[in-house]
Amino acid sequence: MFIMGKAHAFFGCKAGKEKVQRELEKLKTFLKIPPQLELSLKRGPKSVGGGITLLAIATAADSAGTEYALEASCRGKSNEEVADELAKLMNLFPRTDLKGKAEELSFQIVFKNGDEYVFRDST
Repeated sequence: MFIMGKAHAFFGCKAGKEKVQRELEKLKTFLKIPPQLELSLKRGPKSVGGGITLLAIATAADSAGTEYALEASCRGKSNEEVADELAKLMNLFPRTDLKGKAEELSFQIVFKNGDEYVFRDST
């Protein structure tokens, strides 16, 4: 049996999806995040799958004005390990050139630990 760790980040950014995706890939390379970590960027938090609890979390993020959902997954890593890698990436994301002058980029990471979801806010 193999494990497939997953974590999600919900964040706001006014830039287009293609620009956001490019910046995330640049950061992934810069941070030397393992290439096995797969990223799936979706416009609109409610586009995530994963059960009713994750959908409720995504709906709350959507109601708060969050534009994007980013799912990270990696074979052979736990959900928490994937969340750690995602946190590294998202902690540098606000330093990219994507934000407007008055825009503050914030995010929230969530991962499943047993039967519960654990939240990690931006630092």
